[in-house]
Amino acid sequence: MRARAKNVVWLVAMMSWLVGACSTDSGVQKIPSLSVSIGLAGQGGNAYSPTKTYSIPAPDKLQGNASFTEVTYYNIGERGMNLVNVYIAEGSNPYVELLWAENDPTGESLYVSGSPVLSCHPNLSSVSDPALLPPARDGSPTCSFPVSMTAASADSNSYGRRKFWLKYTFDIETQEPNTSPVKLVAQIDWKEDSLTQEGVLVIDFDVEACTGNLVAAPSQLDFLAATPTSAEKLEICMINEGCADLEIVSISLQNPSPGEEFSLEDVPPPGTTIEPVSINPLAQECFKVRYLPQDGGKDTNFVVIETNDPKTPIKTVPIQSDSCIESYELTHTDQVDSGLVYMDFSSVTFPDSQDKIIHLLNTGQCPITLNEVAFQNLNDFATKGGPFWVEVRKNGSSIGFYGKPGAPVANKVVLQNQNDALDVLVHFQPIENVEVESTEVILKLKNGGGKAFNESIQIQAGDPVGELALAPPSLGGSSILSQLWFYSEQTEAKMGELTFYNYGLAPVTVTAVTMDNGFGQPPQDFSLVDDGNAVVDGNFVEQSIDGFGLVNLTVKYQSVSNAFKSTAFLYVWTDEYPLGGGEKTPYVVNLTGFAGFQKILPIANAGDPANYQGVTAGTTITLDGSGSQDGDAEIFDTGYQWWLSAKPAGSAAKLNKLGGALETLKTDLPGTYRVNLIVFGQTSDSTALYSAPHSIDIIVQ
Repeated sequence: MRARAKNVVWLVAMMSWLVGACSTDSGVQKIPSLSVSIGLAGQGGNAYSPTKTYSIPAPDKLQGNASFTEVTYYNIGERGMNLVNVYIAEGSNPYVELLWAENDPTGESLYVSGSPVLSCHPNLSSVSDPALLPPARDGSPTCSFPVSMTAASADSNSYGRRKFWLKYTFDIETQEPNTSPVKLVAQIDWKEDSLTQEGVLVIDFDVEACTGNLVAAPSQLDFLAATPTSAEKLEICMINEGCADLEIVSISLQNPSPGEEFSLEDVPPPGTTIEPVSINPLAQECFKVRYLPQDGGKDTNFVVIETNDPKTPIKTVPIQSDSCIESYELTHTDQVDSGLVYMDFSSVTFPDSQDKIIHLLNTGQCPITLNEVAFQNLNDFATKGGPFWVEVRKNGSSIGFYGKPGAPVANKVVLQNQNDALDVLVHFQPIENVEVESTEVILKLKNGGGKAFNESIQIQAGDPVGELALAPPSLGGSSILSQLWFYSEQTEAKMGELTFYNYGLAPVTVTAVTMDNGFGQPPQDFSLVDDGNAVVDGNFVEQSIDGFGLVNLTVKYQSVSNAFKSTAFLYVWTDEYPLGGGEKTPYVVNLTGFAGFQKILPIANAGDPANYQGVTAGTTITLDGSGSQDGDAEIFDTGYQWWLSAKPAGSAAKLNKLGGALETLKTDLPGTYRVNLIVFGQTSDSTALYSAPHSIDIIVQ
């Protein structure tokens, strides 16, 4: 929670009201001059009118139901003086008290934790005007009056001063409101020709009533991830930092219109009569703003929040889109010549080499910057080189290299305008007696609004290999392990789906899938579900998964043991990790089931398929799981498991990631992509809860 912004008024009075100058034979004698400053604690400013009444702010919930108003007395004259007494007069607001730091004239100790700041009450016997006697406060410490205030230096760079604070404490939940005013009295004296001269200054303060105080967080929304085919949603929270309830009367867009690209969610539509929403002090209510751009231009608007906050009844929150939405085409040699989604160097052997071209074309109105080119799993590629290096070219001229020892490193390249283009030449030369593994070339890009994003193209070099991965993704981010969670209210059956991916080019054969309870025995409560393909009569049938292909497997949990919690392990055996032989262990999936479970589970929401109508192959889609609901568990910021369980034949699209509510999917072929989402979080008693999966089909043209 942020601290309240402090708007400060400083008041300085050159007090000529002090008993007028005394005449002597030598002329007018110089007397002390008293200056007073008043403002919120820690601030300062200019002169004021002695006839003005000043305000003590309402208590701040963020400062322990209190507010602090500084009052500093300065001697800016050429003769010393004493503060005889400073006190709050009788009849003043009982919730306001006077504080000082006895051994700290500058008052800085108020802002130091554990500082010796004392309640300050005067020596009553020295009060000059009985009508101004302060209320008796038994047992309160007494300030050590009189306080000597030295004369100002000749250059006016130093002067005597003493700082006090008016502390206003009030809790609307336990105390009756009281806004009665405050009189602050200061008595001074000084010596004039051996005679004691006296003066009194009374400053009047009004006390502000407790009200709600609206703070909108964030104070501005910047949409960076939306595209014409994928909406982005951002949240605004209305926080009450006042000391009384805040009423939200209405929330609207300043410039609504048919087909507006900005819209409000969780908010009644314009023209709807609603009861005001009440927000308690330090509580908050949130809503979402949705943005779906219709073109590549910049869009702006304002969210208007109307409240009963007397100081700021109308709060506006600026909202704006990214200045540009990127539009581009990315092609490569093998895609153009052979229709391959990957770049194929598998026929190249030592000592031969081969070059292939990646072509990036800006098809929109907004600039695109190529920041860097890298390779997956080749962390030292840029400096040490290896079997790959790349050259960046624009308009037929070399910009520089990545990964080529001794060659100049490429600078950033900007495609400023529509039809600007660049080429990335990928050079491959095998190293003798060094096995080459498949990798990805990664183009690190940035759009005109400063948003960074990557484009990657898979590369096959050397002998084709298969690469098995499992989904849903594991909590540790490993593609080798996965887990399924099942919850039933009684003993009803629950289903969970696993997806086996082949991320490589060569086929991968899953030879067997087995399960046990961790002690070598078949599990009572878990079984495989027949699908007529991978599972028949409860037994797994060997599956060969082509390059970039996938296979799904359904697991059933039903409590036969009547145990509240059951666990088991599912093992995936392949031609590389054979059942019953070899030194390598299989892929492992943890299975956990609960029977008689009563907590409310989170609900996953992978988004609305209607948001992706008209998507064409090659588009990068932003997936939005922010509509998921917590249940009894608060979903973690990174508690979103995204994966694909169906895609067009031959597609190299990948999605198997543990991350946040927003995720991206790069499409490459026309057809149907099935996106799955599981969300998870933790309850107040630290119980982990997982949702059932939610799936949507995105049809790409």
